[in-house]
Amino acid sequence: MVRINEMADRTVTHWQSLMSGLIVGAESAVCYDGQYFFDTDHSEGSSGTQNNDITVDISGVPAVLHGTANNPSVEEMREMILSGVQQILGFKDDQGEPMNESAREFLIKVPTAWFKNAAAAIKNSYVGGGDTNLMTNLDGFTFKLAVNPRLTWTDKLAVFRTDGQTKPFIMQEEEGVTVSAIAEGSELEFKEDRHEYGVKAIRNVGYGYWQHSCLVQAV
Repeated sequence: MVRINEMADRTVTHWQSLMSGLIVGAESAVCYDGQYFFDTDHSEGSSGTQNNDITVDISGVPAVLHGTANNPSVEEMREMILSGVQQILGFKDDQGEPMNESAREFLIKVPTAWFKNAAAAIKNSYVGGGDTNLMTNLDGFTFKLAVNPRLTWTDKLAVFRTDGQTKPFIMQEEEGVTVSAIAEGSELEFKEDRHEYGVKAIRNVGYGYWQHSCLVQAV
């Protein structure tokens, strides 16, 4: 029964599997505007050229402690996160109007290896040599951390706006989870003394607003 109950957990993590593949492939997968989802030259109408695939030179970050592109320090991680947020806040629609001026809630996705420093960058009151952490004192802004072991990045994180009406990604479900079993009283049980269980769902994920996301690479 423990194994059977674990199948229910897998129906939840299946969403994560689908979504992770979408995110990791977003630099080479086309979204609704004909550009890659994470790209440096999005443009629609009067928006001008816009970039949601940015780099941050962490060597230039004023920090007491410095890391590397594969292991940024807490201060450098904070700079990467805030740079992604700043980029999202500046995006314009096809009329040249700001799209995210009311954005206040953001999700930060990082690979497992960056968990500790990303958590410290978002939550610690003081960083580096004891400097007050700006991220814990931004009135009205909320930052949440999501650690994703499925991400294959070694020098990147992603920032997503989560309080918009339209989301960065679309979750589609045509048919919810159903459970099937060949169990008590079955011919299989009678002949082979075993049961079979399975779960099924028809679902998919897709790209929504690239304007509600930003990929940030450390260099």
